[in-house]
Amino acid sequence: MAGTDRVQVVIGGRTYRLAGGDPDHTRRLARKVDEVMSRFSESIVGADDYQVAILTALHIADELSAAEDNYSSYRSRVEGLVDHVQGVLEEELEQEGATESPAPDLASAPPPSDSEAEGPASLPGH
Repeated sequence: MAGTDRVQVVIGGRTYRLAGGDPDHTRRLARKVDEVMSRFSESIVGADDYQVAILTALHIADELSAAEDNYSSYRSRVEGLVDHVQGVLEEELEQEGATESPAPDLASAPPPSDSEAEGPASLPGH
């Protein structure tokens, strides 16, 4: 966490002063850790702080792993959809190009003659 903002949080009944970028974000993270630690402390009779901290870390790591897997799955699905849409668009453009006359290749067209470059000497009716 980069930054100079210091925030005071309580985790597992202990107070910590942490430096971080966004104090609100740091408080939310600390609150989450404290909630998970409290659940383990209440459900495992006789567990010491170290055991609760390890179980909490494993639980949060498991949640992170699941979120990463979901992200990867969604990303793959989106990439597949993008590839599909791109293929459909390319097919449509190819079909549209086959039914229309091709645009002239202006890069290979000969330069206009001197009389064409100057334009008409006079317009009819003027």
